[in-house]
Amino acid sequence: MAIDPGEAVLAVTGIGDALAPGPLRLTKEHMGRAEGLPRAIRRRLRKFLAAKGPWPAFGKVPPFKYDTVLEELPMVTPQRLQENVDRFPDQPLADAYMAALGRMVGWLQSVFPVRVRESITGIKNVEPRDMKLAEFRRAWWIADSPLRVLDSLNTGLLVADEVEALRQCYPTLHAEVLNAALELIVQRKAEAPRWELPYERERKLKILLGAQGDDAQMKAAVRDAFERAKKGAQQEEKPQAPAGGKPGKFVDPSTPTQRGEAQK
Repeated sequence: MAIDPGEAVLAVTGIGDALAPGPLRLTKEHMGRAEGLPRAIRRRLRKFLAAKGPWPAFGKVPPFKYDTVLEELPMVTPQRLQENVDRFPDQPLADAYMAALGRMVGWLQSVFPVRVRESITGIKNVEPRDMKLAEFRRAWWIADSPLRVLDSLNTGLLVADEVEALRQCYPTLHAEVLNAALELIVQRKAEAPRWELPYERERKLKILLGAQGDDAQMKAAVRDAFERAKKGAQQEEKPQAPAGGKPGKFVDPSTPTQRGEAQK
C-alpha cells in the first residue's frame, strides 16, 4: 500500500502548522519531502539494522506547552481546518489532506488528558499527572513529525504508545514503515545468513512491529516476508511457457497429418 498523499503532506507539515492561523503554505520543498518519505523511512531503518554498540543520544526534545494545546485543540472545528487547503494546488490533494487531518484531530481530541480541580471559587483546569501528560506529549510529537518513531527506535527509546499514535494518525505511513522493516530484514538476512540483531535492538524492533513479548508473531511475519520475496524472485526467473506447453519445452503447432506429409 502506498502512502496516502494527504497523509504524506500532513507528515511533512505537521499538526503544529495545521493549527496555526490561516492557509497552509505548501511549498515545493514540502512536496519533495512528501514524495521522499519511503526513502527516508528506509534510510532510518537501515541505520537501525546496521548499528552496533551503545545506543546514541536522542537529541533535543521538541517543545510542548500543555496550556497552549488545551486552549487550541478542543476548539478546532471543520471550518477552521478547511482554511488550511485554501491555497492547495489541486482539489484531490486538498480532499486527501483534509481527510487525514480530520482523522488525526479527532483522535487527538479523544485522548487529550483533561484534569480539573474544584475549589471554593469554582472548577478550573490543572495540568494532568506526569504519566498521562508524557503519553500525550509523545503522541503530539508523532502527530507533528511521524518519523520521530524511527528516531526513537534508533536511540532505543521507542515505546508502544508512540507506535499506536503513528497507526492512529498516519495509518498508511504506519503500514509503509512495517512493510519496509520486514523488506529490509529479509534483504539483510539474504545477504548475510548468519546476521542477527542484538537482543536489545530486537526487543525494540518487536515494539515497532507490534509483536512485543511474542517471538512467534515476529518470526511468522519475517517468514511470510521471506516467502513473498522468494516467490517474487522465482516468478522473475521462470521462463514463459508457450500456450499449451510446459516451461522450457517447444510445442510443435503442426497437426499429425502435416507432420506425416513433411516426413515423405
